[in-house]
Amino acid sequence: MPKSPGNRSSSAPKTAESELIRTLREENGPRIRQLLLYMLILLLGGTLYAWSVFCEPLAANLSALTGRPVTSSSLSLAFSLSFVGSPAGMMLAGAVHRRAGLRAGIAAGSAMFIIGMAGTAFSPWPWLLILFYGIFFGIGSGMIFCSALSGAVALFPGHHGVAGGLASMSWGLSSMLYAPLASALVQAVGITTTMAGIAVCSGGLIWLLTFLLRADLCGGPAARTESIASGHEVVWKDMIRTSEFRLMWIFMMLSCTASLMLFSSCVPIATRQLGISEMQASFVVALLALASTCGRFCGGLLSDFLGRINTLLLAVVILVFGLTAMLFSSQGQVALFALGCIGLGVTYGSVNAIYPSFVADVFGVRELSRNYGFMNLACCAASFAGPALLYLTSREGGYALTYASAIAVSALGLCTGWLLKRQLRPRRNP
Repeated sequence: MPKSPGNRSSSAPKTAESELIRTLREENGPRIRQLLLYMLILLLGGTLYAWSVFCEPLAANLSALTGRPVTSSSLSLAFSLSFVGSPAGMMLAGAVHRRAGLRAGIAAGSAMFIIGMAGTAFSPWPWLLILFYGIFFGIGSGMIFCSALSGAVALFPGHHGVAGGLASMSWGLSSMLYAPLASALVQAVGITTTMAGIAVCSGGLIWLLTFLLRADLCGGPAARTESIASGHEVVWKDMIRTSEFRLMWIFMMLSCTASLMLFSSCVPIATRQLGISEMQASFVVALLALASTCGRFCGGLLSDFLGRINTLLLAVVILVFGLTAMLFSSQGQVALFALGCIGLGVTYGSVNAIYPSFVADVFGVRELSRNYGFMNLACCAASFAGPALLYLTSREGGYALTYASAIAVSALGLCTGWLLKRQLRPRRNP
């Protein structure tokens, strides 16, 4: 029995709808798989913040090797130096991308990762350990992070924030997963075997994963000939001369200073201010790390809807409220202090997740690796300015001056962000 015209007309929309779904699946399927690979690479390579697990066993190992007492504080320069090596690695990754693509940048970063981690494990002298971890491992981590993050952001031109947030969240989750795993391995097989194993397994797997990445979706030779429809493209030499770059750099530094000022000393501050044990304070630190990880995804997601600068300003407002809660928390008020830590974590995670997409929106995607390397020097400056401010403002009587200084710096960041928003308004950038 022949179908009526009404049946034919009703089947036409269904056919068109299924065709649309199939087209979207074919177009986005490879990009989603590529994004998952980038997230796995970042999950394997984000061991930079697990230094607190390694430092004490490394100091004990060096004391036994050299016959002289070596303390974990004397090795802290390695971690500080890695904050300089990481932006250097991002800039180096940008140069590699221009010549060989993102896959080569990740592969080169994995090689530096292996050399740095293995060299740290087998270093017989403190100065050599500092060199391997601070320079080689720092540069390798920076190359892996910036290469994978740049590739993730470029995959979805209309959703830079979500892609960047997911990639950044994987980097944040890495330290949360590596810390307990590395701690258990150190107890079982020792620090040397643990770090050598991480070097070979994580670094080697990152290198192998580069062969699964599609060159046409990650800046390979085929992709470099294609036009990028994300706006104008600005090279780093021109970028650093712009007023937008200067305001963005200052805004990032001021937004991260308060968080980095308190991150490194959260446990002693909590034990002294709240009168709790170190074990109880460690749960507050875990909450801070979890808030930072959630902030990376939520901040990136919101920035696609509210705009980059609006979301960043909202994050700094949350930071000010968090610092205020920590200022007024006293003996036994753990919940109020924890609420403040959540504010710090959310803001730091949001800023680090949004800024790669922010740089891509303002200065283009093609030079993102190198451009973001120069921008990330602001976070590096904050990592030195924050602890220095803590040292200058902490007093025997408490941390009221510390919190007041952090609030003042964050308020200055809000003012800078407002000026940046006015600067970007004529160009209609997020």
